Amino acid sequence: MGTKISLAQFSHAVARIHEAGAAPERWTDALAAVMDLLEGSRISLMDIEAGSERLLGIAHLGHDPANARQYAEHYFAIDPTLAACLSAPPLKAATVYEQFPKAQRDRHEYFDFARAACDIGDVIGVGTAEACGRRAILSLQRPVGARAYAPEEKALVDLLAPHVQLAKRVQSRLGEAWSGRSELEAAFDRLTIPAFVLDGLFRRF
Repeated sequence: MGTKISLAQFSHAVARIHEAGAAPERWTDALAAVMDLLEGSRISLMDIEAGSERLLGIAHLGHDPANARQYAEHYFAIDPTLAACLSAPPLKAATVYEQFPKAQRDRHEYFDFARAACDIGDVIGVGTAEACGRRAILSLQRPVGARAYAPEEKALVDLLAPHVQLAKRVQSRLGEAWSGRSELEAAFDRLTIPAFVLDGLFRRF
């Protein structure tokens, strides 16, 4: 690896990931902490519906919003690196350069877009196991011409992946709990209105 990672740096990234599980608006902070660990120029975290493999959302740093939109609208469906992540064992990181030879990258529409529009060279990605009908894919990208990701960096992402999985599970469970609470409150509101009217009617007699 280019720089030595301290325990404090790693602990900081893990803490930010778990905070994001309880407060999803903090995923940006978590992604920034992970990106700092691995000297990436860009990072993304995608939520994907299990089974249909439909894109549910993307959190990202370093990407041009227009490129991110193009990816979601078109390139997501043909991204071979995503397919590789989804078919790989959960929580096991892999890199693009080791999985896709240069000859293959030179003749694929997705890689043309990644290089020309997004300045993406090597990518390290890892998928979580399914939880609450969803999977998450964490990926870090380096510019074209930058050094490839090293085995030690893959090992570091392997260590981070279970924390991302747990945080995403907490996020889903809390979302269900808040949704259930809102539905319950709405039901009580619907009951309270007629009860109030009936109470008023009875008080007249």
